Amino acid sequence: MKSSFKKIAAGVLAFVLAASLCGCDRGYIMTVDGMEIRNGIYLTYLQSAYSNAGDALQEQNSATSDTSDTSTTSDDTSSESDAESSDESSTTSTESVPITEEEIDGKSGSQWIKDEALKSVRRFVAIHRKCDELGIELSDDELSEINSELRQVWDNENMYVQYVYGYKTMGEYYESQGIGEESMREIYKVNDLQTKLFMHYFGEDGELAVKESEINDYLKENRAAFKMLTFDYKDASGNALEKDEDKKAVKEEAQKYADRINNGEKPVDVFYDYNLKKAEDSANAKAETDYKEDNEEGLSKDEWIKKQVEDANVTKAESDEDLDQVITKDSTSYDEETVKYIFGASADGKATLFETDDKVYLIIKEDITEKTSWKEENNASILNEMKKDEFKEMLDVFGQNYEVKLDQSLVNNKYSPEKLNRNS
Repeated sequence: MKSSFKKIAAGVLAFVLAASLCGCDRGYIMTVDGMEIRNGIYLTYLQSAYSNAGDALQEQNSATSDTSDTSTTSDDTSSESDAESSDESSTTSTESVPITEEEIDGKSGSQWIKDEALKSVRRFVAIHRKCDELGIELSDDELSEINSELRQVWDNENMYVQYVYGYKTMGEYYESQGIGEESMREIYKVNDLQTKLFMHYFGEDGELAVKESEINDYLKENRAAFKMLTFDYKDASGNALEKDEDKKAVKEEAQKYADRINNGEKPVDVFYDYNLKKAEDSANAKAETDYKEDNEEGLSKDEWIKKQVEDANVTKAESDEDLDQVITKDSTSYDEETVKYIFGASADGKATLFETDDKVYLIIKEDITEKTSWKEENNASILNEMKKDEFKEMLDVFGQNYEVKLDQSLVNNKYSPEKLNRNS
């Protein structure tokens, strides 16, 4: 499934629509610039807007809180009891007030959600209109791929959907919510067209092509490329080391591997030796408790250990590049201090050690702007991160004067954001 659709699907699955919001997807809820918009397309964007409303409110409250904190710091007369009362009030409000009744950007949550959904519909039309104008279209192979992906999503049994919603397939679930297959097909298609239109403007040789220097500056600020080995403060059986001298021995071992790399050995060779030794140590430790002389295979202890190492299937990477990791500063599974160290380290290809409470990392940070293959493979996603807001603004400008004729009864009643509250 394509990533663009995954985001939409995640929004759809964020909550179950109320029964009264369901409806037939053969109808059209509005026309925008003369283009008829199916009910299911609007519903999909409405759900996404409803989900985004929570993020917008949280961001708004966070900004308000920052302002309030500044005021409190400068006003020593504010009492602790007043602060506690305010916190309790905020918690109560957050827990009890539906998002549609909150105020977001100076308007009711309900209106904010409807406005955002309509904005998405305008962008939907703008993408089609602009692609038509520029001669951008989907190939027969791309359309075939869309149909194939949609068929799988619609017909394949989905254990998650069965468990959570009681429907066998994603298609059954969507249809129960008034979103038909044709609406979803149109969303698939516009997502692919959007990617092509985006690259038309911001890709290489595009009208607004991003300079290589600008991309490199962005990568240096937001990405880090490195190779890493992890030395846990544990013995070969997985037990935590308690003694300082045992931890010191682990760190000294890590330093030996770092010295090998810094003295010119290839990381691919050093990493293989590390992984092989780790498997051997584990097998030796396991033999002390699991090996039996009368084992079914008739293996000696050394043969048994050798078989355990072989079963570990330690393989050597084909190249140093295969060992690369790339992380984003604000989105990674590594802890904050480790990320801070990685981004602060020199990108000189030297192996350095970073110690935490429970492990030592051997880190080889490298210049991400020189990772040519990685940059080419991830070019579209990098550009999207850099220019997605600008692109959305362009689409908004394209569609700002489109004439909209909508069914007020459907928008404000049957498909109103309030119908989502009870199941959010």
